[in-house]
Formats: sequence, structure tokens, C-alpha cells
Amino acid sequence: MRMWKLGMSSQPAKIVKISFFVICVQTIKIERYHRSLKSECIQKSCLLSLADGCRLLSLYVHHYNCERLHSAIGYISPFDKLLGNAESIFAQRRDKLLFARSLRTVSFSA
Repeated sequence: MRMWKLGMSSQPAKIVKISFFVICVQTIKIERYHRSLKSECIQKSCLLSLADGCRLLSLYVHHYNCERLHSAIGYISPFDKLLGNAESIFAQRRDKLLFARSLRTVSFSA
């Protein structure tokens, strides 16, 4: 399936220069994804066949994109970020924290 059918586009790699080293940021992200895939999915399972591996990989990719919280984007899922739900999620978190703080001040002052 073509990337454009899924709404994705290929972007050139972003190069970052740090003193004498040139680091390809896109390569770092891909390597980090592969490390997560390996440690969170592949090493924790026993694959019996190629079909089993494809099924497991499909489940992990869905989990990684739709359920797993990513620290780089404020502990929300990439799917929520894509849908534009980030600000509402952050607002809900702020409200919960303010409520919890108000409960603490009430209990300490009593």
C-alpha cells in the first residue's frame, strides 16, 4: 500500500550538527522504535510461525501508535496527537492536579 493512501508523506532526514559529529535525527528515531519493538514485543514472546509474528507485530504497532504514552510528546499517544486531542488531555490533567491540590490543602488545614 502506498504511503500517500495512508495520509503519510516521506520527509527528508533532518541533520543536526553537534560539534564534530553529524547525527541524522530520523535514523535515531527509527533505531529507538526498533529498540522498543524488540524489548517490549519480540523478546517477551515465543513466535511459532511467520503468521504468528505478523499478527504479533500488527498488534504491537497498534499499541505503539494508539495506546502507548510517549514521553517525547507529553505522555500522550501519537494517535491522540494526530487527532489534535493533546490540548484537551493536558487541560484534563491540569484540572485533576488542581483538584488534588485543593483536597490536600483542605485536609492539612483541618
